Amino acid sequence: MSVNIVGREKDHALPDASFFHPRAFETLLTTYFNDRFGHRQWDNGVARHWGPAEWQVHDHLPVFSANCKIYNQNANGSKSLSPRQLLFFPITKEHFVEISMRQDIYSLDEHLNPAFDTAPIQALQDAILNSVTLELSPEAQADYQQATTEAGSATLTRHFPPLRWPTTGELSSHHSRIPGAAIQQS
Repeated sequence: MSVNIVGREKDHALPDASFFHPRAFETLLTTYFNDRFGHRQWDNGVARHWGPAEWQVHDHLPVFSANCKIYNQNANGSKSLSPRQLLFFPITKEHFVEISMRQDIYSLDEHLNPAFDTAPIQALQDAILNSVTLELSPEAQADYQQATTEAGSATLTRHFPPLRWPTTGELSSHHSRIPGAAIQQS
């Protein structure tokens, strides 16, 4: 499990966009997914990842939140393996949290399916993610209220289909093609 605080460097801040605005947050996540997972491909051009999949919107936090899965794919793209479950939620106008859990399944049958029931692993992951709590500062609460009022909604889309990967374009860094994107691990 890892917890990342994601924001932008000051030189590349988006002063007119708030991560508390649901549509801005969804656009940000699309770019984040593409930059973090979408550019990786096998030598034959098949994407190494597939997702976001199994998108779920949550309402257990004082801000909107959602989780999804990103799957690794083998070189022929026919089987998605090792799901990474991610939970996202904004904590300031300029930062969001990503909690990541990954199921590394090494015991596979002849059809490349897990050789055991993975439901208990998934149940544990779901319980952990559903137990996350958040307390916003008064300033962040005011910013969230303002952004969601302006948006006319405090909810994320209920349907976020998988993105078309691999993306094209040149990479400027290990995790991101966006100048100024920064991931801070804690």
